[in-house]
Amino acid sequence: DEYSDKINCVIELSDGSVVAGGMRTYYSHSMPQYKGIIVRYQEDGEKIWETTEGNEIKSVTETSDGNIIFGGTSNRYYSPGPAYLEGTLVGKISIDGETIWANSSNRVDGNYVYNPTIAYVYDVAEISTGEYIAVGKFSGKNFNIDSHTIENHRYQGYSDDYYYDEGFIIIYNNEGEIENLIGVGGVKT
Repeated sequence: DEYSDKINCVIELSDGSVVAGGMRTYYSHSMPQYKGIIVRYQEDGEKIWETTEGNEIKSVTETSDGNIIFGGTSNRYYSPGPAYLEGTLVGKISIDGETIWANSSNRVDGNYVYNPTIAYVYDVAEISTGEYIAVGKFSGKNFNIDSHTIENHRYQGYSDDYYYDEGFIIIYNNEGEIENLIGVGGVKT
């Protein structure tokens, strides 16, 4: 299989190994396909493991319990025609690359669903309470994830295709459940 990788982020872990996150592009039936990749390397550059999640990883961070949280975008949902929609992706993997939990605005009970809002996570961090924070933006009338909703007050209502980007902050507990969704900018929470 032919593919190309791009790396968006990298961190050095407390043991000296390195974890990188990004996106793999490959082609199926002449159409581009995308997978989010997370790769752990030894200090000398030898690959320890690789795992995939979603369609692009934009941030990786070591947690105080020795695991890794990541953020990015979930698998693209192709709507009729050439358009696609992307959702948020935040998750936690073990130091061995095994998924502990993953949460996406395009998933309900582990299944991908249509969500009319395009949303991206750009960065993740652990905060002093042991919870995790993710920041990003959404485009659309509102942003819904796990029964939390924020509305875009700058949405013009002309059509579903005419909107402004707005920021958000999501706070997750250690089990990956959303504790709070906060709008930034012209949004109502």
